[in-house]
Amino acid sequence: MSRPRAARFLLPALMLLALGGCGTAQLPDTSCGGTLRVAPAETLPSATGPAAPDVRTVIVGARQMESRVAEAVAAEAATGAAGPVRLKVLMLSAGGQYGAFGAGFLRGWADRPGGRPGFDLITGVSAGAILAPAVHAGPRFGGALDVWDGLDQSDVYRLRIPSLLFGAPSIASVAPLERLLTRSITPDLLEALAARERAGDRLFVSAVNLDTSRAEIFDLGALAASSLSPEAKGACLREAVLASAAIPILMPPRQIEGALYADGGLRDQVFLTSVENGRLAGGRSSGRPVEVEATLIVNGALDPPKGAVKRTLFGFGARSVLTLADEVLRESVLDVVEFVEERPNWTLRAMVAPDMDLSACLDAGEGEGGQFDACITGALYAEGRRAATAPRIDWMTSRDLARRAGRYGAGDQ
Repeated sequence: MSRPRAARFLLPALMLLALGGCGTAQLPDTSCGGTLRVAPAETLPSATGPAAPDVRTVIVGARQMESRVAEAVAAEAATGAAGPVRLKVLMLSAGGQYGAFGAGFLRGWADRPGGRPGFDLITGVSAGAILAPAVHAGPRFGGALDVWDGLDQSDVYRLRIPSLLFGAPSIASVAPLERLLTRSITPDLLEALAARERAGDRLFVSAVNLDTSRAEIFDLGALAASSLSPEAKGACLREAVLASAAIPILMPPRQIEGALYADGGLRDQVFLTSVENGRLAGGRSSGRPVEVEATLIVNGALDPPKGAVKRTLFGFGARSVLTLADEVLRESVLDVVEFVEERPNWTLRAMVAPDMDLSACLDAGEGEGGQFDACITGALYAEGRRAATAPRIDWMTSRDLARRAGRYGAGDQ
């Protein structure tokens, strides 16, 4: 992926100027009539007692999510099926351009005999937040997943180095991604999301409030079913997704209801305690046992970046960002495994992007491959479809996932 050669030499000087005390331009504020943000911040208790004072357990909207999950349990219980209520949960992780793998897998899964199953609850963060609405809306919106096949930097953002001198809030504009999302978030998709909401199914994404440094949960299902106009719903859904996916420094934060938001992947990538507390509450209200069948799509290979670093500012920066992203994703995956293994009412299956040989793509480009490159996203999308359309989907168990993420040694059985 080529970049202007001048930018390589100008970036260090411009970054110093930009970060040396210059103010940033005022960001537009999106009002969503209270359908997205919920307040106040709440300390989320554990299912068995008060939570430890861990900042990661302080999630704005946690209690609302719990009550909404309990509603989903009640909707399932009302179907009249005998036996335990089964709450089917799909979790879509962060992962940058590796979202192309998740997109290909979810698209291919819909093409299997019998189709992709429906889920009572879908959560997404960052790249996963971009995927989540189209998946929740149903297979006929697969075109919104196909855009990941060959997604390039020019489809997501454009660098605007000179504008840093004038107070830009990021080194890139995400106008291309805004246009892509605007095309994908159609009135038809919004109505499909509203129908799922009315049926008792739920859709959540998260972003980090930069003023409080806490994760906030955005209730996209409630937004779709609200009384806002289709135009307002579309704008708010787009802003919520952009907020969840706003990679700091590279992409501008989004201002919603007066608060600034950035990449949800900076905090926990799934909201398991809220789901568990909602499961317990739903079980109490319905008088039936509730089991959670969780599916995790990991938009990453859980493979640390390696190989010679390109001796450029972009090379150094990209490798640092990739290393940090790998560590955050790895820790989030291990948290999921630990959580599920401690709860007999939960089961977990996972799909992880394979450790693919992308050297041909990297050799053809100039960077680390850490942003968005058409060669890489095309390869990842194709691999995702292959994994989903194979005669048998090779799901990972929680132990497989833990081993892949590094908890178990190679000799553990």
